[in-house]
Amino acid sequence: MARFPLLKTGAVAQYPLEERLAFRNELLWFVDGTRQAYRGAGTALKRWIIRLEMLEPSEARTLGEFYMEHKGEFGNFTFVDPLDQQEYPNCSFDQPECTWEFSGESRGAGVLIVRQNRS
Repeated sequence: MARFPLLKTGAVAQYPLEERLAFRNELLWFVDGTRQAYRGAGTALKRWIIRLEMLEPSEARTLGEFYMEHKGEFGNFTFVDPLDQQEYPNCSFDQPECTWEFSGESRGAGVLIVRQNRS
């Protein structure tokens, strides 16, 4: 399985890196107006919000091509959590498109959101 590409510095992301946990909860509403909530899965899934700035055009191109090759939200790849170096083999993008803004000296900026999928 393909691995999320590294930046020229050898890092996966820049700081600040935002990491969130998501639980799959279900909510049932009954006819009498009461409700019941329960957890649909036992473990939380991780989501990383990667804000990138000052990217060189080649780095932005590599990340954009990786997004397209892995079909955006529908593909799978391995992501290494930059905070604890743990490898997550079943990840995908959690955004409908990948766009970069360039300004100044051809420096790119953008946001990538990676989510861990259920195995």
